[in-house]
Amino acid sequence: MEDKHLHLISFDIPYPADYGGVIDVYHKLINFKKAGIKIILHCYFSKRTPQGQLDDMCEKVFYYKRSSVLPIFSTKPYIVASRNNQELLNNLLQDQYPIFFEGIHTTHLLNHPSLKDRKKIVRLHNIEHRYYKLLAKSESNLLKKIFFHIESFKLYHFEKRLKYADVLLPISELEYTYFKKAFPSKTVELVNAFSKANEVSIKTGKGKYVLYHGNLSVNENEIAALYLIKNLSPYILLPLVIAGKNPSEKLKRFASDHTIELISNPSEESLSELISNAHINIVFSLFETGTKLKLLHVLFGGRFCLANDNVLLSPALAACCIRTEDAQTMIEVIKVLQEQEFGEKEIRIRTEILTKNFLNEVSKIIGIL
Repeated sequence: MEDKHLHLISFDIPYPADYGGVIDVYHKLINFKKAGIKIILHCYFSKRTPQGQLDDMCEKVFYYKRSSVLPIFSTKPYIVASRNNQELLNNLLQDQYPIFFEGIHTTHLLNHPSLKDRKKIVRLHNIEHRYYKLLAKSESNLLKKIFFHIESFKLYHFEKRLKYADVLLPISELEYTYFKKAFPSKTVELVNAFSKANEVSIKTGKGKYVLYHGNLSVNENEIAALYLIKNLSPYILLPLVIAGKNPSEKLKRFASDHTIELISNPSEESLSELISNAHINIVFSLFETGTKLKLLHVLFGGRFCLANDNVLLSPALAACCIRTEDAQTMIEVIKVLQEQEFGEKEIRIRTEILTKNFLNEVSKIIGIL
């Protein structure tokens, strides 16, 4: 059988897989390799550095520094305009392989005349203009708030370019419904998030703490952490633990003032252990900001999970969680759950739901190449 090749354009260097979107990209690469798909990887980057591990996973790897274009001077969204590189176009034109664009971020070349006859697939991690509108809403810094509003406006109009794609691959049912309606003549296929979770591994019994984790340098996650510390921790018997990437000094002080254990920048292994040993994991956001890959991480490896509607974008995920929309409800539920053990029956139900709906779906993508 002839080898299948694929150009994959990533919005960032997908290793280490330590935040949202790159987790999906990295584990997609792993699954492509297992399936025998030869990937030519193109990575845009700003702060990250080239990673040798990717060379072992891909046929070739190219790196492109994001440009420092001033967002105010471009009609395109900054996340797109800063990912425009002639060298990328030259590399894509060396063959006729299909092109896989990771996120609207990477679609600057989507309608380029030289690529008119190429098969083009766009992975949609979010409804980006809605996401940036919510970022603006949550931002206290006036200049950042203005930037997010402008970016949201530009993304809304730029989204029309997705009509030049052959296939759209949204990441959750919410995005699927939106893009199916927006582009009714296009092939729109739901492909759930890829993650390292490929088998359910949950401890029975009880844990000794409640855990909230996330990329704490992201404003919405810091807001959620501050909310939980203030409104939850004084009223529950189980200790609240906060863990995540790059917490601000403000969050560190607030956690210290409330005698909350804050674990900064845990390794991937340490974070998995924290999730596994917690009695209750909380996945919570005050804003509807798209699919949370950390929810899959929690459900595949953790005991009880409390989550609110802003992160429960799939009925299957909702079936694995206890819905709690505010701190008072969380307090009441935690008081009940702290006396309960997580047993084999709960693990069996969770396993059935997750293996049916959320195992890595690389075969769907291979089928459209």
